[in-house]
Amino acid sequence: METTMNVSMAEQRLVSITKTIQQFGKNLFGFVRGRVKSLEDAEDVIQDVWYQLSKLNNIAEQSLIRSH
Repeated sequence: METTMNVSMAEQRLVSITKTIQQFGKNLFGFVRGRVKSLEDAEDVIQDVWYQLSKLNNIAEQSLIRSH
């Protein structure tokens, strides 16, 4: 049962991250793109943002980020 719960939590986390990327991806990219010199730099920054988001241990932490 514990394994099932962990899979469910992992799936929930993935869905939450995916929804966040879908919701904020284009706007965030546009924001970053306006502040860096090249398209490649913007892509690097965005990749790092999504990587850092994926490293959050608690889905509630992601909710806090959304509110800012």
